[in-house]
Amino acid sequence: MLGAMAKVVAVHQTVVYLKQQVDIRSKYRAAHRVARSLGKPLLVVGGPYGSPTNRLFRLKAHGCGDLCVDVDAFSCQGCTYQAGDVRALPFAGKEFGSAFCSHVLEHMADLEELAAAYGELRRVADHVLLCLPGKDSLVAWLPMHHLWVQEVGGGMLKVEERGGLKRKGFLTADAALAFPRER
Repeated sequence: MLGAMAKVVAVHQTVVYLKQQVDIRSKYRAAHRVARSLGKPLLVVGGPYGSPTNRLFRLKAHGCGDLCVDVDAFSCQGCTYQAGDVRALPFAGKEFGSAFCSHVLEHMADLEELAAAYGELRRVADHVLLCLPGKDSLVAWLPMHHLWVQEVGGGMLKVEERGGLKRKGFLTADAALAFPRER
């Protein structure tokens, strides 16, 4: 019985992983198209070798863009790399046609850091495309993920802290935090 359940979980997680890879590649291609159509460079935040799985099997999750920014140089191996923190990007406003940010925002320590990071992405790029893990991914439940972040449309994010205060709210397109009233 336990073996059968483990197989079901393994199959489910494989499907979740494959869907996530399709989403990452699709959004990367869209970010690339947008940047090219605007005649501006594509910024990648969160290198293609950022996850343990990608590192272990040397699988590139997505392209490098014109510039790859990460706190870890290994994540951007083979890319034009610049060390940087998404909360304080060293670029001019709207320098990039698009910013592609993959599996970075959920690692921010709290909602204020998330707001700073999202604000920076929107400041330096005309368009921002995000890839975020869902709650159906077991890997997303690991302790290094501090936030649940979900796109809800119009540049707005639904956010939830996983530890500490466990605040829930929304991050608007201008990176302002909004918390619904308790009833």
